[in-house]
Amino acid sequence: IANKHKLSIEQIVLGNGSHELLMQIAQVFASADDEVLVSQYCFAVYPIAVQATGATCRSVAALQSPQPMALGHDLVAMQAAISAQTRLVFVANPNNPTGTYVEPAELLQFVRAVPRHALVVLDEAYFEYSRSIPLQNGIEWLADCPNLVIVRTFAKAYGLAGLRIGYAVSHP
Repeated sequence: IANKHKLSIEQIVLGNGSHELLMQIAQVFASADDEVLVSQYCFAVYPIAVQATGATCRSVAALQSPQPMALGHDLVAMQAAISAQTRLVFVANPNNPTGTYVEPAELLQFVRAVPRHALVVLDEAYFEYSRSIPLQNGIEWLADCPNLVIVRTFAKAYGLAGLRIGYAVSHP
């Protein structure tokens, strides 16, 4: 993984699937006095991970019709919802379960705008399926975005769901 993505080993964490990594990130970085932001139609594991920490899960309303990506992440509203208590912001791109996505430039602008006291957890579980849509490679942003964590899995595109192999990459 380090060689493939031109990263140091210190930037990689392996997990029993990306689900375990999402749970661990929440448990390490959020506690009862903290808030975690998710989009209204987010991956079901995010609120479960937050609940396990005792933190407050704040769901931000999704984009509505006639927006082209209705039911997708409203990054403007998510940015406005960030408070001094926010420790994590979960964003899946493309999103599960809606299949919506955010353009790379818009997502990068959002990641850069998130205050350093909060981590952006960019879930790229479906990254390998993005050939026909404009999609980020969040790993390329790590040098400029120290509060970014990217989570990926071998379960989807590689058909290895039964092996439960996921990985997270971040700034060292």
